Amino acid sequence: MEEPGDSGEEKNAVEVLQAKVSELKERERKLLEEHARQEADFGLRRAKLKELYLQKEEELRLQSDHTRAVEVELEVLRSQVRELQEELEEARSAVTIAQCTAENDIAVEQRKCQEEIATVQQLMKGECSAFCRNKKKKK
Repeated sequence: MEEPGDSGEEKNAVEVLQAKVSELKERERKLLEEHARQEADFGLRRAKLKELYLQKEEELRLQSDHTRAVEVELEVLRSQVRELQEELEEARSAVTIAQCTAENDIAVEQRKCQEEIATVQQLMKGECSAFCRNKKKKK
């Protein structure tokens, strides 16, 4: 048979268990809310991280494109420098040749002038001698 004290204790035990169940349900609800909040926060952070990643990826692509463009321009400029150096070397060679040619031409002209002066001087000496002889003969 049932003892009167047992029913009260069972009732009390049921109440304790119901309170424990209610407490656990409340804890579960809070944990689920916290989990949902953390999931939402994680989603936001993940979206921000993805956006930052894509932004950095685009910056890197732009920087890479710019670097390639600068490298191409640098190669073009180096090529132009080589061409200009070759032209400068050719111009220096042409100037050296022109200077040598001019010096030779001047030397040739100076020799011609000296020869002409010597010829004129000989002719003048001859004429002076002839004039002096004619003058002596007339006296």
